[in-house]
Amino acid sequence: MSDNSVVKEKLAPPTTMGRSDQGRSSLTREYGQARPDSMDGSCDVTNLRSGTMNPSAWMEALADGTCLAGLSIPGTNQSCALEIDGANWFEVFAAHQDATVYEQLVGGVRFLDVRCQVTTQGITAYPDLGHKHRSLGNVFDQCGAFLREYPSETILLKVKQERSSMSLSAFGRMFYQDFVRSRPYISQQVNVLRLGPARGKVLLVSDPHRLVGGLEWSDASRFTRQGLCSGCFPLGRRSGFADRLRGAGDAVCEAEGKRFFVTAVPNKFPSFCTPKRVALAQNRRVSRFLAQAEHRRGRYGVIIMDFAPLGVGSLIQQIIETNFS
Repeated sequence: MSDNSVVKEKLAPPTTMGRSDQGRSSLTREYGQARPDSMDGSCDVTNLRSGTMNPSAWMEALADGTCLAGLSIPGTNQSCALEIDGANWFEVFAAHQDATVYEQLVGGVRFLDVRCQVTTQGITAYPDLGHKHRSLGNVFDQCGAFLREYPSETILLKVKQERSSMSLSAFGRMFYQDFVRSRPYISQQVNVLRLGPARGKVLLVSDPHRLVGGLEWSDASRFTRQGLCSGCFPLGRRSGFADRLRGAGDAVCEAEGKRFFVTAVPNKFPSFCTPKRVALAQNRRVSRFLAQAEHRRGRYGVIIMDFAPLGVGSLIQQIIETNFS
């Protein structure tokens, strides 16, 4: 695929795709402060290198025929395991993100990892030990609010069942009844691989097989996965770090948009390091890799991280910019 086929030949003049300022304010009050603050306007490829791009609508500048699997897509690990103000020692080690789902999406994230558990209240988002159950309906509502404001975008959302004894078929029926049926923007299709039909939708990814419909996380013909480091950071082996990122770029090119290549930045951590400390160090290494001129023209697939850094000049922006280099 040539670079010119990815970006639309002509960009329409900047338009206001979203809601009014009053609508934005209500979303901010409900789902958290949108970061960075300067996110208004549409995504203009000419501004990508000047630091004024809009990460909220970066897919707007891509052609409808673009293969989703051929892009560099920022993602988050355990997207609902949020850092808690005044958290105790146990909760500090259970946190994986410091921004709400809506804030992550506004900041440019397009792959979400949602862990679920069946409770007496139904299916809930179960981030990790030490965290309270969260409303899965609220997670989807945040996605829906974002997509209504930025209909050019699409979201890959992986649903994983954990710590539940309910059968896969029963879980799938409950999931459809409680969430999919009343939210037309949630897609269970397995063959939506190009951006055009996916705009304005949440594309479900099932983990395990046939859990909620959509793409299958365990299908080797659809997903290839790798971890970025081996062993415990900072004690683990680091020598293959750059090689694995380069390998991700090669794999995405060879797959020709037919298979997603997923790189997980999060790593095991020793008892004396919090997940946030580890994430900050690893995210900086990925950022330094992408800052090198020879690596800016690659496509790296889905890159999943803890404590995803948002804002101008952040790792999220670096990942997005590789789609336009």
